[in-house]
Amino acid sequence: MCGLAGIITTEKEFLNLSHFDILGSLNDERGGDSCGIFIDGFAQYGIGQWSDFRDFTNTVHYPTKSSIALVHCRKASVGYPVTEAQAQPIIIKNDGKIEFVLMHNGTITNSKVLAKKYLPDMDVSNMSDSQIMANIFYQHGYDVLNEYEGTAVFIFVDYRGQKPSIKFFKGNSTWNPTKENSERPLFYMKDKKHFYFSSMYCSLRCISHHSTIYTFPVNSLIELSDNTIHLIQEYDRTKLKITTKPATSGYSGYWGYPNYADYYNDLWGSANPSNQVKYHDTDGLYYLGDKLAHGEMNLYDGGSVSDLKCGKNYYFYYGRLLYNKACYDFLEDMSNLFVENDFVLKNYPAIIDYFSYNIVKIQNNFMMVNSNFEYEPAHDTEFYILFDRCRKVTINESGWSAVYSDRFKAAEEFKKVAGAVTYNFDEIEESIVPILISIATNETNI
Repeated sequence: MCGLAGIITTEKEFLNLSHFDILGSLNDERGGDSCGIFIDGFAQYGIGQWSDFRDFTNTVHYPTKSSIALVHCRKASVGYPVTEAQAQPIIIKNDGKIEFVLMHNGTITNSKVLAKKYLPDMDVSNMSDSQIMANIFYQHGYDVLNEYEGTAVFIFVDYRGQKPSIKFFKGNSTWNPTKENSERPLFYMKDKKHFYFSSMYCSLRCISHHSTIYTFPVNSLIELSDNTIHLIQEYDRTKLKITTKPATSGYSGYWGYPNYADYYNDLWGSANPSNQVKYHDTDGLYYLGDKLAHGEMNLYDGGSVSDLKCGKNYYFYYGRLLYNKACYDFLEDMSNLFVENDFVLKNYPAIIDYFSYNIVKIQNNFMMVNSNFEYEPAHDTEFYILFDRCRKVTINESGWSAVYSDRFKAAEEFKKVAGAVTYNFDEIEESIVPILISIATNETNI
């Protein structure tokens, strides 16, 4: 995945660098390998220590004014190098003059096949899928939008007319038809003179708390003219799907994963594993790096810790994902009763698991806690494993099964369930305090 964003104005005016920095910095969540900007012909790229936009932007001497200001935060596709030559925005020149600019978020799995068809005389051996597609669009137009396989959001700026032509495309294929944003997200908002777009919804909301934020229609080539979007052409992608190695587990998509981001993170790990919450199948607990997740955390849907507090708040207790803050506060109160014996709750995990969203896993069997704070086999329930490698787990009389899920849907479903859960903490306290006292005084062996 990558982060795309920009500010388009109806006439050249002073560049609002604060807004531009918000767009770029919040899209760092989707990048991490390189970044780049394009502002009315001025371009600069950051890799290595400048691969995050929030660091890179301090090195740039920005133009004072702009009408087209673009930023790209790149997460490199598996198999492609991380170099300045592969950074985006991609610029195509003719006789030294800029003629075409492209930004891409996604992975095109049949780009080499398309290159043989549309670019037979061009050496594409060292090109990324994005560079190949940029040259196809530049030379042959947009009909290839009917043919690419994989995932894509494209931003085009064509300088070959009397004035720049700015177009947008957000694809959607049959492999996951229930989510408009399944291929890649793209949002926009506008006023009379400014048009903002971004892969990150929160970046637009940070710029304006009052403007309406829209998502682009799928499979439609959209042109921006006088700050108004116009439909140029719709494309039928109903027969297209991701064509990668067949999944041995019975699922489809990227080796059994529903989207490229989950496949990438599972294969290579996040850019900063110590800053990523992940679920471990072996014990059914969540970890932050190599330690049990514990406390209040502000996380993006992929599990990355948000230093800017742009994610959602989650509450963990020794690796268990709790329903809400009230559960966390209650467990902390119980722990504080035995401040000299902080191991008490650890030695009676059923009390913690009673407030946990995920069904606990004991010796590879899913177990739940009854009202007597005793473990029993889980039955007739379902829950989502959140963040990296999201799955929907269903448990019934025939056993349990897991299906990979979209991380955004998993987060939404968790919040829906968590919002409906309530407890009578006074009654629970009366029940468990005697148990905790007996543990603290070593009268009970657990």
